[in-house]
Amino acid sequence: MIRIAIIFLVATCTFFSCENHKTEKEVRLSYNERREVDTLYRARVMLIAPQLDSLCQLNKKELLQKTVDSIKNVRKAEEKKLLERTLDQQKRIKN
Repeated sequence: MIRIAIIFLVATCTFFSCENHKTEKEVRLSYNERREVDTLYRARVMLIAPQLDSLCQLNKKELLQKTVDSIKNVRKAEEKKLLERTLDQQKRIKN
């Protein structure tokens, strides 16, 4: 669950950081600066991880139901196409 939260957070940060990339100058960080940023980032993520986990738990039932409904809709559409194809083939055989 924490992995999902971290991935979501990184993806969100990446998305928003790419918005104005043409106007910003590229910044090169040293090894020590990268380590410091990484340490700060991990500390912040660990602070909000419980909230992210609780949000996942709160939305789990709803998201699971949406996923199941989506899968059912896809399967129904596939069944409909297969039935139509089968009926079409039967008509061709009769003629």
